[in-house]
Amino acid sequence: MTSGPSKRESGADSAEADEVVRAFSILARDSAGDWFSCFDTTPVTSSLVKLYARPRCFVYRFALTDGTSRRDVVVKIRHSHETLRRAERFGDRPQLTPQRTMSDRDSAGCEFTGLRQAAQAMDGADPERFGVLRALAWLDGPAGIVMEYVDEPTLRQLLERRWRRALVRRTSPSDEEQTWTALGEWLRRFHAADKGDALPPRMTRRDELVEHVQRSREFLLRAGAEPGPVHRLARTVAERAELVYPVELPAAAGHGDYTGQNVFVGPRGRITVFDPLPMWRVCVYEDLARLTMGVRLLGPQVMTHGRLLDGDLCDRWEARLLESYAGGGHPPAHELHLYQSLLLMDRWGELVGKRPARGRARQVARRVRVRAGSGWFEQQAERLTSLLN
Repeated sequence: MTSGPSKRESGADSAEADEVVRAFSILARDSAGDWFSCFDTTPVTSSLVKLYARPRCFVYRFALTDGTSRRDVVVKIRHSHETLRRAERFGDRPQLTPQRTMSDRDSAGCEFTGLRQAAQAMDGADPERFGVLRALAWLDGPAGIVMEYVDEPTLRQLLERRWRRALVRRTSPSDEEQTWTALGEWLRRFHAADKGDALPPRMTRRDELVEHVQRSREFLLRAGAEPGPVHRLARTVAERAELVYPVELPAAAGHGDYTGQNVFVGPRGRITVFDPLPMWRVCVYEDLARLTMGVRLLGPQVMTHGRLLDGDLCDRWEARLLESYAGGGHPPAHELHLYQSLLLMDRWGELVGKRPARGRARQVARRVRVRAGSGWFEQQAERLTSLLN
């Protein structure tokens, strides 16, 4: 087995990383033939290709080979290392998604269940439009998930690199339309498959939503945001919520992070959604808002004040998404705009509320990003206020 990349460089604990490699090599030796038919009964060896850290997990990529065929897999290990996450400047910042309280093992188990739920939700769907990320096995010690490796760009990567001519040629306008239509249908199927009755509810009442917006307004003003756009948006949401939303919001088991970075995009707009974490029963518009506002708040979009993606283009994508999600019913545009306002204020609070990384150069760069980004957030607040009035 190869030594692979440095554990120190990845931020992973060396002893724990070595334990993962050992545990996986034993599992792969016994199970690779069940995962991939090309191996059959031929002895298979595994080698670590890549190891890197995310704020909430370590991701290991392994190569499996019998000397003739090769298949790659991913092992995902949840962690709670605070040093890999940026600290908060304020201890009381309102957060739409509260800090995770379950153990790393339980979080991994929740994702494992979510992958199985997603596969069931796509049962019978067109495989030319919807891929399924197979959860191959459960790794015990440290607890993690063994998954197929997908060699496709994410939606976020495609959007952030649109300015590169070669990539633009790879993704045609018709492919993009199909992608957004598929995203709406995927989420409709996922929500319909599990209404989340067995999960704890989170912000499933109208009054909870309005209260959260008011708390976000107070925080943003205290953190130095421009008062005008914040006041106008919060006031409009409070006024419109009673007219648009019922007392009990439509809810289901949420994906947890339905964003462009968690969607692989293949040929002709085919999508494969991953990283589900259905921990709560949430308002169905939360997943829709995370995806759409996530696109409008991509880093390059924020820093260039909208030069990456034209506003009319984003509007067309949203329309496609909502039409597909509605499945022949009335597209919930006003409902989405209200929840987008909630997401905007949440992301705005994150922008001004996180501590800069250590180092003078990084701190200066952070101040520049906050100053430039705040102007785009103000524009988005005014846009949503106008749409809701």
